[in-house]
Amino acid sequence: MVIITKLMFIAVIYGIFTSVIASRVLELSDRFLDIHKDGQWLVMMYAPWCAHCKRLEPIWAHVAQYLHATSIRVGRVDCTRFTNVAHAFKVKGFPTIIL
Repeated sequence: MVIITKLMFIAVIYGIFTSVIASRVLELSDRFLDIHKDGQWLVMMYAPWCAHCKRLEPIWAHVAQYLHATSIRVGRVDCTRFTNVAHAFKVKGFPTIIL
């Protein structure tokens, strides 16, 4: 019982920590086309069904956490919702990372 309680506690803490890190990644829309020249951006173009994109998510969250105190903004665009963004940046596959 003690082991289960400890595992549940660790899972809750991990979930809170992960959501804090993930919140550093900005969820962008087609408005990104208007603002992408304002400042420095590191953006992942992704599709929700893409297995490679899903594996990149925790790493991308750590990148956002690491760059949070810098002038570089870290975001992501769901290219299945915002196809005009994918077209504008000539996205041919997922994930695509642009700077």
